[in-house]
Amino acid sequence: MTDEDAACYAARYTDLNGTDARVHYLSTGYNQGRNPYCTANLTNIQAKRYLSRYPELNQKVGVSSKAAFEYARDFFNTHGHQEKHDIVVADSLEKPWKCADGGSACQCKGRVYLGALFAADSGKEIKHFEDLLHWRTDSKYSKSGAAVPCEAAGFAEGDAWAGQPTQCFCEPSLAYTPNHCATEGSDCQCQGGTVFFARRFKNGGETDKVDDLSSAMLQSFAVVEANDTAAVKCHAQTFEGAEPLPGVAKDCYCDWKSQLMQPAEVSAVKELWRGVIAEKGSRDSRIKAQKVAEDAQHEAADALKVQETNLNQWESRETESAKELEKAFAKAQQDAGNMAQAETKATLSTMNNILSEAKTTEKEAMRDDEKARIQLQAAEKALTNAKSLTADEVDAAELQKSEAVKHQISASLKLQAAQHKR
Repeated sequence: MTDEDAACYAARYTDLNGTDARVHYLSTGYNQGRNPYCTANLTNIQAKRYLSRYPELNQKVGVSSKAAFEYARDFFNTHGHQEKHDIVVADSLEKPWKCADGGSACQCKGRVYLGALFAADSGKEIKHFEDLLHWRTDSKYSKSGAAVPCEAAGFAEGDAWAGQPTQCFCEPSLAYTPNHCATEGSDCQCQGGTVFFARRFKNGGETDKVDDLSSAMLQSFAVVEANDTAAVKCHAQTFEGAEPLPGVAKDCYCDWKSQLMQPAEVSAVKELWRGVIAEKGSRDSRIKAQKVAEDAQHEAADALKVQETNLNQWESRETESAKELEKAFAKAQQDAGNMAQAETKATLSTMNNILSEAKTTEKEAMRDDEKARIQLQAAEKALTNAKSLTADEVDAAELQKSEAVKHQISASLKLQAAQHKR
């Protein structure tokens, strides 16, 4: 007994009076068939219902063997009740009910439970089947529904209630229902049966699971024959692409007896989905084609914008180039003008220098010419007066005249050169 179980035991039974729960159970509770756990052991019918609702369990052990029931009881006691697994009976016709007091007959098609009428700790009447299970019980199965005497003598452990008032409860047999065999994406073990693909939760929620396949099928479902395959993958591809309630969590359910739908009905549902899928494919193709056309229009518009932008940029660059060319041409003209003006100024300066030199040379030549003329005149005058001169003086005068002629000729040449240069 764990600490949690001990706390549950102490809270459930009112006659411990401070005695430790473990001590009380060993000394008293065990003999009275009290429950030492937080939850009552599942009955076989409860275990079968529990297994059929949780595929992670029935995939391991199935849903209807004695070993499967023991596994379900143990798993629920150690994990299921803490995880708040659902074992509630949804169908009112399947809920256990008091069928007889001790000494009378119980009309029940299912399992009949014999137990005490009053609780040993409080002395109060036990009115509910769930409360009866926290005490010692014995049971027998009535498959045909025939009356079962509610007498301790008719049960294997009848002596346990000797001298006590008793009562009987009927737990109706679990009506056949396809079991919840797989969550979406996992494998469904359903050899030879029919597998249904339907919603997991009620009303589109995310916590409240559907009670059974009948409630799961209320909105939409798909179906496929399992044939003799060992397992069926629980996803849309298995059901030819059928997708009931897109976006809603779905699971698979195994009708291993193939009782829920006849082969013709299965074929009709599959054909219906083929039509739905074909229409969806056609609609998707139209939408895709429209999207492609719209994308092409957008791309063309974008390309036109890019072209216009490029053209505007080219025109802008051409305009700028023309302006730059005009500036360069104007500058070249200006530079050429400046260069020509500078060259002209240099030429004029050179010419002025040459002219100045020529004038200077001309003046010198004129002075030399004038000097030569004077010398020549002097020489001629000297010759005129030669008669009165000696021979030596005549020779000197002739020499002076010759030199004067040379000087005059030289001055004349200089003058001519200066005038030509000018």
